[in-house]
Amino acid sequence: MLPRGMKFAYALIVIAAAMLAFVVSRNLDESVTHGHSLTLAVQRPGGAGADSKADIVEAFAQSRHVNIGRLSYDPLNNSIRRIYLAVGDPQAASAQWLATGYPNFSRDTKVQIRPYEDVAESGPDGTYFVYGPKSMTFELSNEFQALGYVVFVEPKFSVLNAIQASGTKALVWCFLVVGLVVAVSVASAVALNAKSYGVQRLHGQPFAAILWRDFRQLGPFFAGAVIATGSITAGSLYLYNGLQQFTTFARIAMSITAVFVLVALLAHLTTLTMVHRSPIVDAVKGEVTATWAIIGSYVLRVWSALLIFSIGTSAIASAMELQRQADTHRFWTAMGEAYYMRISGAVLNPVDGKIAQSRIGHWIREADIRNEISVASRQILPGTTRDALVVNPNYLTMHAVYDADAARVQVNDGKTIRVLLPSRYARESEEITAGVARWVESQDGRELKSDPAAIDVALTLARDSQSQFHYAATTAPHASLIVEEPIVVVVPGASNVITDTEYFTMATNQEVLIENPTQAVKGLVAAGVGHYILGMSPYVEDAAANYRNAKRDLAVQSINVLVGLSVLLATAISVSIVYFRRNSQTIFVKYISGWGFLATHWRLLSIEVILGLALTLWIWQNTAVILRGQGPPGAPPTDLGDLFLDGWQPAVAGGVALLSLLMIVVTLLIANAKFARARMAELS
Repeated sequence: MLPRGMKFAYALIVIAAAMLAFVVSRNLDESVTHGHSLTLAVQRPGGAGADSKADIVEAFAQSRHVNIGRLSYDPLNNSIRRIYLAVGDPQAASAQWLATGYPNFSRDTKVQIRPYEDVAESGPDGTYFVYGPKSMTFELSNEFQALGYVVFVEPKFSVLNAIQASGTKALVWCFLVVGLVVAVSVASAVALNAKSYGVQRLHGQPFAAILWRDFRQLGPFFAGAVIATGSITAGSLYLYNGLQQFTTFARIAMSITAVFVLVALLAHLTTLTMVHRSPIVDAVKGEVTATWAIIGSYVLRVWSALLIFSIGTSAIASAMELQRQADTHRFWTAMGEAYYMRISGAVLNPVDGKIAQSRIGHWIREADIRNEISVASRQILPGTTRDALVVNPNYLTMHAVYDADAARVQVNDGKTIRVLLPSRYARESEEITAGVARWVESQDGRELKSDPAAIDVALTLARDSQSQFHYAATTAPHASLIVEEPIVVVVPGASNVITDTEYFTMATNQEVLIENPTQAVKGLVAAGVGHYILGMSPYVEDAAANYRNAKRDLAVQSINVLVGLSVLLATAISVSIVYFRRNSQTIFVKYISGWGFLATHWRLLSIEVILGLALTLWIWQNTAVILRGQGPPGAPPTDLGDLFLDGWQPAVAGGVALLSLLMIVVTLLIANAKFARARMAELS
């Protein structure tokens, strides 16, 4: 009869594979498109213009009877992908997308299919999809190269690429935890089935025959589990997306299943080999006396404790990140129309690149002077350790900043740089003023020729305990949208302190907020840099995507915690059973002699306590090292992932150690009661 632990492991494999395949397919669909053979990345034009490029694509599609798509993005919403499709094969599935729409796997995927003639004129750079044989991709590549373009052929994503591209930290943990549960469950089932294996060996069955018998029993159960899970999954996907991209989902699910099955088979083979080496008499009695059983059980137990600590801290981090992203999303929702500029990273040559940076930066400066943008750039003032938020006057109209008298700071005309210093830092006013002067000099030294000493700087005391908003925080991992008690440095665009290059850098860091994206695009096109601007994206869309991803991450981490706890419990049960089977004689003698629970099992409990203390002390030592390496007060942490609990990681480790000890005590109590009843029944 197939052991229950093995049934659990293989049922878990098919269920986990379906769930993980769904997550991978969903994440993949939200990042790349499907249906094409290869991808062409066309860069650096030689002699052709946008019109000839459009002509060559449509002419190639018609002459080769193949469909070709060009990837673009909505100029006012980067989350919306557009594929402009040149149709040469009206019968192909991709051609039907013009009428039926793109077959999204995820409900959150935003892909629009449009006719190729709708593509706007632009520079030569672009990404093209060929919906046909790979040979057609290389032929199209040759056509572009003949016109002087540099073309890179990128392969289509494989299943492995899909898993790698969509693998978040939570998803990676989920793979590891499920793999560990499968290995532990199979190994425990084989080890605890030693009596059955011993009887088979007593009847002269060789190792291969015993292993084959297990596989024969396993086959029908596994096939039934696959059919049942597959039917339920197919029905659920039909309701979710009408079975769109089901083939891709099935390939990913089968690949994940194969990996987990391989883990299970290796655990089965390894454990059965070790069981086969034990004496037949002991195996028939159900006693696993080999040292490897205890050692193996504790190796898995220690690994499980470390795993649940890592998963637990990651889950706490995910919960904190979800709260931050929720606050960020509420903030940008309340802001309304707020966009940032998306600038192309492709430059034709260094000279053109510098010219483009200068022109874009100059346009931003002019827009700053016209109060059409808002700037918020977090910086550290030279010679100080205080957070500084460099803003423009328009920032003060959008966000309230209060002076020491609780009056809202008003916008002043002119070129004077204003330093709004929290009152608690009043004693450092000279140091702060000097830091602002050094920052101005560093700006001046790049491009401008004006004398920093001639620039007016006015210092005003601000109310304490104020927090301000930093625009670029929505895309930085674990970064906070809020800057606590910053020194606000208001720099008018007319002062010419911020250079064109620095304005450009702020824009690439999403620190320049644009209220009218259509007007901004027109102005940049008029400035001659329109082909460097990919478009404008609303901050709220990024915030919504990050919030959605944070919710998904926490959901996966919560599952990881539950599965991790089951691993810890499974290892506790395994250790208790192996411990009782190995020491059955000694434990029974102590039991009938009236020994108490602690006196009987003090050695095993001592091992648990020592391992728990070792884990806690090790985490405490590592946390202390990280905290000692943290920067001075006011400086941003180097890695928030290491410091997000403010040094309370040892408390989490201690909690894991106590939970582990509690589990072993409970399993020992249950095993002790069952053992006593069984032995007393034998005597009677």
